[in-house]
Amino acid sequence: MKDYSLPSYTPMVNNWYSAEDFIKICENPDYYFSIKMLYLGMDENGEFIGKIDDVTVHFGHTSSYEEALKKWEIGCKSYFRAKKKDNYEICIIQNDRNGFNDTLIDRFNNLPYSHKIIFVHKKDNSLHDAFYMQGEDNKSYVDVMTQFENKLSIRRRYDRFDFCKWFLEIYNS
Repeated sequence: MKDYSLPSYTPMVNNWYSAEDFIKICENPDYYFSIKMLYLGMDENGEFIGKIDDVTVHFGHTSSYEEALKKWEIGCKSYFRAKKKDNYEICIIQNDRNGFNDTLIDRFNNLPYSHKIIFVHKKDNSLHDAFYMQGEDNKSYVDVMTQFENKLSIRRRYDRFDFCKWFLEIYNS
């Protein structure tokens, strides 16, 4: 969203979740975004961890848990404010990392959003709204999407997908 100068109304930016926890939040964001976060400590990567009911949130890019919690709370409030707007649409962007497996395919496919995409390391016709990251078949999941294609490239890995067109579909519908 930042790369396209579009507003983002979510607490989920710069955090990571297990694939199942991510889908849980997407299945019921109103519920998860209204629960108070509990502090769990730090993970093995030195990132702060919070718990919302049965979902674990790993906060990246924060220097303290207080900063992480503040960003989360601001994002939750932004989500509820934006949800009241007429042209607000939720966009789901996921990849097949963090434990995404065959048991989650139906849950992803059944998410009730018209704009969702999952980046996958191998072609899978059972996954709707999937974008195959060509050349990653020999991996067990899609690598970090924000990395550059190579040392000389100005293109990031997510630039393989036409996000501009995808976002414009929302605003032109």
